[in-house]
Amino acid sequence: MITEYKVGRTSYFRVESTDENGKVTSRRDVRIRLRTSTSIDGQTHYLLYNDQMKVIPGTWEYLNEHVMGYADNTRKARAYSLRYLFSYMAIRCTSLQRFTISEVQGYIQLLKGISTADGSQQELKLRGNGTINMHLEVMRDFAQFMGYDNRCFTETSPARFFVTPSDGMQPENADTTRYAYALDEYRDDGLAPRYISEAEYRTIRKSFQDEGDLTGVLLVDLMYLYGLRIGEALGLTIEDVREEIANGEYIFCLLLRNRQHGKTWQSSKNLPHPENQIEYSRSSYRKATQTVVIDEDTYSQILQYIETVHAAAMKKPDIYSRSLADIVDRKSFERNENHYLFLNQWGSPLTGQAWNKRIRRHFTANGIDVDHGGRKTNLSHRLRHGFAMYQVQHGMKELTLAAMMRHRSPQSIMAYYNPTAQEERQLKEEFQDHLRREIFEKE
Repeated sequence: MITEYKVGRTSYFRVESTDENGKVTSRRDVRIRLRTSTSIDGQTHYLLYNDQMKVIPGTWEYLNEHVMGYADNTRKARAYSLRYLFSYMAIRCTSLQRFTISEVQGYIQLLKGISTADGSQQELKLRGNGTINMHLEVMRDFAQFMGYDNRCFTETSPARFFVTPSDGMQPENADTTRYAYALDEYRDDGLAPRYISEAEYRTIRKSFQDEGDLTGVLLVDLMYLYGLRIGEALGLTIEDVREEIANGEYIFCLLLRNRQHGKTWQSSKNLPHPENQIEYSRSSYRKATQTVVIDEDTYSQILQYIETVHAAAMKKPDIYSRSLADIVDRKSFERNENHYLFLNQWGSPLTGQAWNKRIRRHFTANGIDVDHGGRKTNLSHRLRHGFAMYQVQHGMKELTLAAMMRHRSPQSIMAYYNPTAQEERQLKEEFQDHLRREIFEKE
């Protein structure tokens, strides 16, 4: 019997053996501890300990060197994923070097929270296929990083298997391009949209406006009108709001970049995280900086926000100092101090958690669907999805949209096309009407 427990913020597994009468004959607890440290260069570092409180070999280098350039949330997710992987190995008394097809199958079953391959029962947290695939990807990547040449982790192994919801373990063709053991992920029926419509955007914006919440209005505008991620928006500083002249015309823009002392919720995805301020002057950092062009009205709106919200915060200098941010380009920035753009009601930087509570309240108050009993859909990201869907519905090409949304591959933006069941029905009806007209006109 394997049971997953949670004490405080720490999860651990209890492994018990019973006799034919159900009496427990042996019991042991498996605890792989994860600790964080921010004392080195202001960056978060992850430490993974085994039961003897010794750092697990390879995990420090993997988490704090190999994936250091990843977004903070990605590194955190990989740290938790390795904790589950090493917990499984401790339960089975094995190592990654000795993994077999059976071991990978057992790990999948552990993640799925169902009975293991050897028939032992489990009382575990249930996880979806998407989450399990993420854990399997981390397993493969860590094995490759450690140099383990094991056919279980390769993509083109001739003895590969994957788990389907109904058939269990089934052989897969050797020439397939799917990753080993990847589980099928299913899209929902589309009844609950993953994006905000134009009408809903106007409703949410007015809701913030009626409360006199200038922060909420501006954030909603940046995410829906320009496709900003919430981390990109919260990471903006006054220095990042630019007015430039090109070919005799004014161009207004926002610069997206990460700073040395930026928090997790102020992170721009896929951009470097500098470990010191010297990196600000390096060409690799400057070239990675992304520019989002905005219109003059939005630029004026931002300036008005600074004049109103920041001016009020300046009256409380002790609190306002908490919003101080590094100055990247001292040659072009005229002020002596730089501050994060978005502030809370007291004058400190607005956190992601505080914003999530605020926007959820406005969604609920206006009857806009939110997740209940779980939070599968990031409410802020639905505004970014709304930006993408609006562009798709108005005929924007994939390459252009990928560039506007700062995606590396045009294929990745296909995830943003999530029509509702009503929209799909309307598209089919319009196509059928068009087809009928074409047929009847030719008769």
